[in-house]
Amino acid sequence: MRKKWVVTMSHDPWSDIQIPASTASLNTRRVEAEGKWDFFWARSVDRRCLLVLFHTAKATPKRRLPLLRGLELQVVKTNSVDKRMLVFRLLDNAHRDIFHQLCRDIVSGTQGTMTEKEAVDLALVRTWRWHHLLRSRKGGVLSLEQQRGLIGELLVLENYLLPNLTALDAVAAWQGPLGATKDFELGRLCIEAKTRRGATVPHIVISSEHQLDSEGIDELFLYVAELDSISGDTGNGFSLTELVSRIRATVAEAESEVLEAFEIRLAAVGFRWEDDYSRPLWAVGKSHLYLVTDKFPRIVSWGLKSGITNVKYSIALAECESFKCPSERLIQTLSETVHG
Repeated sequence: MRKKWVVTMSHDPWSDIQIPASTASLNTRRVEAEGKWDFFWARSVDRRCLLVLFHTAKATPKRRLPLLRGLELQVVKTNSVDKRMLVFRLLDNAHRDIFHQLCRDIVSGTQGTMTEKEAVDLALVRTWRWHHLLRSRKGGVLSLEQQRGLIGELLVLENYLLPNLTALDAVAAWQGPLGATKDFELGRLCIEAKTRRGATVPHIVISSEHQLDSEGIDELFLYVAELDSISGDTGNGFSLTELVSRIRATVAEAESEVLEAFEIRLAAVGFRWEDDYSRPLWAVGKSHLYLVTDKFPRIVSWGLKSGITNVKYSIALAECESFKCPSERLIQTLSETVHG
């Protein structure tokens, strides 16, 4: 039986670490003498509290690091050519107790991983899970536009991925909340989800030059659903919590061990079960799939002049009619990706 590691320090682990004299150094102490990975408590010259994971260069994360209020994540080179540090730096000392809990969760959770790369990746996933605890969300709940975006992604999960993949593969493919440029990534297949109001001029908003960039991808699908808020209960409306609960039940019935990964992604986008999403109710209208090819109307990173970045633009769906594709095309591609 695999040994279960639990970090059980009741005191502040940084309180007895001396402040270094130079900005070029850290004072550190190993978290667990017999721990599987090289985690260290650390202090910097500016008196910050840190958790440091030393790892080889090949285990360095490829995607962007979580951006959290009060917490800074960096990958830092060391004096060794092949060594890097994944540094978790607390910026707001008011969150010291929560940061301590996060660090304990990261260290304990990674002890069961088999490779160093898995340990680094899981450390970041665990950080996303604590996202809602380390940021201060004004008003608590997601805005209406944030709810729209989340519902669009959940509809792809419910209507396409869960019916045609294992729950593990379906939830793992949902990478948008974890910092990926596309909402869903499954091998070299990607899906981007968008919603729009049914009564408006048919267009969608693309938030970056990377969202519809298909470089390095075999096929990129764009899912667009009409989504409107409705007043009263007409019988066909649903709340955000109802939709999340329905998908959670599907995942639990199929593979209960996947629930943690699903909950991590919900936390990363800011969804909390204790928040009230009973209103508004939402109604889904028509939805369409588009296959994004080289001729699809879009702005991509490799087509921009040097220095231009963070591009936000709109696409008129009337110009995308020739790129529509049936659901069967996506379902077939999902099957080929999993079995191929």
